[in-house]
Amino acid sequence: MVNRVLSRYKTGAPKDALKDGEERLINSGPLYPDLLENLDRCQVNSVTTNTNNFMTLHMIDLGDLRGFAKLALSQGEYLNSQWCNGNAPKGIFACDAYIVPAPLYTPQERREMTTLMYVKLCITDTGNTVAVISLHDSTKTKDFS
Repeated sequence: MVNRVLSRYKTGAPKDALKDGEERLINSGPLYPDLLENLDRCQVNSVTTNTNNFMTLHMIDLGDLRGFAKLALSQGEYLNSQWCNGNAPKGIFACDAYIVPAPLYTPQERREMTTLMYVKLCITDTGNTVAVISLHDSTKTKDFS
């Protein structure tokens, strides 16, 4: 089944949905060097069920999601660029991945704690939305580098 590429970056996109373990790295990057300066003009949305579930668990709203994106882009460490599947909407996204220390509400502790966060995002092909593909603590990060 052919998937649509929903990110602004499309060069070398896979034709089909990515399978577990399939090569995902994009050799150039970051793909969106102007994203931070354009962030305030864009909507910021989660495009995966996993990110939505993480947001619910940690009481993160869309304003907080924008904050994580801004923090990653301004103070985070760029890791790599990857092709990623999204499911809300369904398609393939070319994303930049970052890690950044950030405050995160931790339900077990019932308080906010500084946590090393993994943030993977892109700008969509419309140019007015930032799609967040992954948002979680970095201990759950699969290293593609």
